[in-house]
Amino acid sequence: MQGKSRNNNVNGLVRARAVLEAEAAAIRAIPLDEHFLRAVEIMRKCKGKVITTGMGKVGIIANKLATTLSSTGTPACFLHPGEAAHGGLGLVSKHDVMITFSNSGKTREVREMLARAKKLNGMHLIAITSSRNSP
Repeated sequence: MQGKSRNNNVNGLVRARAVLEAEAAAIRAIPLDEHFLRAVEIMRKCKGKVITTGMGKVGIIANKLATTLSSTGTPACFLHPGEAAHGGLGLVSKHDVMITFSNSGKTREVREMLARAKKLNGMHLIAITSSRNSP
């Protein structure tokens, strides 16, 4: 029985290494260009707070980013796109930066929220999406 347990441990470590390698490759594949530098500059110059947003699983990531930023000294909060239409946009000011996460770049609630936020408050917007065809 002890040999079987050791094989499972070795297989588990091999699998864990493969997952880490795949994640490292994905990070290395992120395009770093003038858009990335512009986003960093916008965040660096932010005089307000960073507001993150997204629907579904990417919303969970957006929420985690806001929490991490807050815990490291950057004023930040998460705004759920569904709540934005019901008064949530009141927390957005023109000095803020909004980071929007979307897989497609076409999520209806996110697009509607962004249109309202830009019209009401004129804050800076950073979009993070996996779609190359997003607006």
